[in-house]
Amino acid sequence: GGKSASSLMKNLNFGSMGAKLYFVRNITKQLSQNLAKVVQYGIDYEETLNLWQTAMRGNISQARVFTNEMTKAYGISSATLMNYQATFKNMLGALGNISETTAYGLSEALTQMALDFSSLYNVSVESAMTKFQAVLSGQVRPIRTAGYDITEQTLFQLYQSLGGEKSMRQLTRTEKQL
Repeated sequence: GGKSASSLMKNLNFGSMGAKLYFVRNITKQLSQNLAKVVQYGIDYEETLNLWQTAMRGNISQARVFTNEMTKAYGISSATLMNYQATFKNMLGALGNISETTAYGLSEALTQMALDFSSLYNVSVESAMTKFQAVLSGQVRPIRTAGYDITEQTLFQLYQSLGGEKSMRQLTRTEKQL
């Protein structure tokens, strides 16, 4: 009976040692995965910051104030807001015939409108931003699904109420999109 007890003890020690090694392996794996996430977040943030700084150009201090206010108001990370605002600014700049100041002001307004849309319709911020980006690129279906009437007649009435004096035919494509 003594041999079986000592061999049982060896097996238990071996099992205990195996469990310890397994535990150490799992902890090490989790730590390395978390470290990789932190490094990736830093890289992503740096890319977003570069995109935002390039898009904002001469409006960086004003844009920083806007980002800080929206972060506090909506509880969204500044990196996320910077990314969306820069995307809107770049899209507006690509339309042409829009001044830097106007494009910046519109990027602020679109970012805030999309955040409000997200809250009002209880959709994710990402979904709201995607819908507003689609509208800006001329795709109206995503915003129509939320019940917005964006027919040419409705938009023309809005244009006139804002002081527009041209006829619908006189408006450029960019003016109609805006």
